[in-house]
Amino acid sequence: MKKKILCVDDERAFCQLIKVNLEVSGYEVDVVSNGEEALRRIKERTYDLVITDLLMPKIDGWELCRRLKEDERTKHIPIIVVSIVEGEEKPRAEAFLLKPFDVSKLFDEVQSLVEGKGD
Repeated sequence: MKKKILCVDDERAFCQLIKVNLEVSGYEVDVVSNGEEALRRIKERTYDLVITDLLMPKIDGWELCRRLKEDERTKHIPIIVVSIVEGEEKPRAEAFLLKPFDVSKLFDEVQSLVEGKGD
């Protein structure tokens, strides 16, 4: 069974790059453009990983991470933050990559977090 990943970013080109590359690697990838859509989608489907930006309209990445980690139903889902923002306030995520990033580093993080979970 394919592992399911949710990519959350208002930058469409970024999400398409992630989607195409991860699907070639055997993952199923859904794309949404903000945290509000992500929370709605996560209620509908089960995901093995969330990749998110921090700066987005409606619900930003910090709030998305907080809500996912505080909810008993979703706190187990690993999160990778990929953002241009680096500062004092750290999001509640298992990994953080600064844009621009090395795609191979992202794939290493995805594989480590998703494949390490088991089915």
